[in-house]
Amino acid sequence: MVPEYNVTTLNGYTPQEQEMNLKLNELFEEWFGCLKEKAVGRFDPTWFVTDGSYPRYTEQKTKVLFIGREAHSIAGSSYIDVLYNAYKTNYIGGRHINKYAFHRRLFYIAYGLTHNCPPWTEIPYPGDITADFACPSGLSFAFMNLSKLSNETNHPTRMNWSVVTPFIECCQNAGTNFFNREIAILKPDIIITMNFYYCLTALGELETLEPHPYADRLLLKVDGRSIPLLNTYHFSAIKSDLDVFYNPVVEVWKGFQTCA
Repeated sequence: MVPEYNVTTLNGYTPQEQEMNLKLNELFEEWFGCLKEKAVGRFDPTWFVTDGSYPRYTEQKTKVLFIGREAHSIAGSSYIDVLYNAYKTNYIGGRHINKYAFHRRLFYIAYGLTHNCPPWTEIPYPGDITADFACPSGLSFAFMNLSKLSNETNHPTRMNWSVVTPFIECCQNAGTNFFNREIAILKPDIIITMNFYYCLTALGELETLEPHPYADRLLLKVDGRSIPLLNTYHFSAIKSDLDVFYNPVVEVWKGFQTCA
């Protein structure tokens, strides 16, 4: 059975977002059913993890969708619920959010893109804004993983290709593009993916633009729209928050807005 989507945070969603969640639930049920049928001997479909948006996502000036690779050690859960509760305590797996590169960068970049791309010195530490995260007038964003199957191996820092590869193959042979349909429901203004260029075609039809040194620039066709997509380094990479992540994303986003 697919985990019910965003149970613990449901009351924080706007009516529009609750309707969006119902559509996501229907999609995940269909997706899970397809995987269960095709998974025999290839992977365990009960590792399925749902995802989507945090409350107040649709109220952001810029709706940002991050796409990661896979969840870790939360099989059968809602990624949004698990991380929402972790963010509210400022700790993810025992690490403070300010010291956890992956999640710290989510907040830095989402804050910048939703607040008119301020100078780096004006970006707050994540731990200073998590109390208002996903609340009225607070920061919010959407997040989905490419693989809907949690990495349940003893090496959670490594991508579990033995599961991810057959998962993507099953999705591509389903007769529908589940990834693209999830994005269509979320309706982001910008998509940021994390160094899986080799898998990007699974998301749908792409138009490649002139690359930035630290971010591939593309347009993804979704439900009649062409959505700007930036493929950056993975957010866990040992790189500069400012020079490799924040500044390049802001520069590319401003370029998209100029051309719009």
